[in-house]
Amino acid sequence: MNEDDLKDFSKLIAGIFGMNQRDASDDVIEIYYRALADYSLDDLKKAFSEHVRNPDCGTFLPKPADIIRILEGDSNKKSLEAWVKAYKAISRAGSGSTVIFDDPIIHAVISVLGGWERFCLEVTDKTEKFIKKEFIDFYKMYLSKDNFDYPKCLIGRNERINHEKGFSCGKHDIQYIGNSRKEDLIMLETRII
Repeated sequence: MNEDDLKDFSKLIAGIFGMNQRDASDDVIEIYYRALADYSLDDLKKAFSEHVRNPDCGTFLPKPADIIRILEGDSNKKSLEAWVKAYKAISRAGSGSTVIFDDPIIHAVISVLGGWERFCLEVTDKTEKFIKKEFIDFYKMYLSKDNFDYPKCLIGRNERINHEKGFSCGKHDIQYIGNSRKEDLIMLETRII
């Protein structure tokens, strides 16, 4: 949303509060606006509509987190989708390749788990369910953080060896996993091991 949407957004929130026999103060509208500003007004209207039609929770006033859950899914869904993306990347890219995911949380989690090369080598048929649980637990932890450090790319064996021998790697040595528009934001111009 942008500032031009504020009037329509205020009407939306006032209407939702009115359905629940409550008034939405300017302060409340501002809180909702700040929490939901990253989404388009059309998407928010659809999400609020979905909430009020839900027989399980539609009788309750939605909090911003309820709307975000409708728009993005809950932490279980997000963490499982991230695991699947990371797991598939093992066979797609392998431990030799340097990878960049479209999700910085995946970078942070794999870094905590020992880095890309180690992650690829340790995920086996015998260890998969244990590493999956660790991955998901760490992913959920990072989901709740606003800011965190993460490596801009996950170094593979080939780049590590080339770096040890004094050679550099180019962009052709990188495997991009996911939505390339987001990856461009993650990638640093200069990489440091």
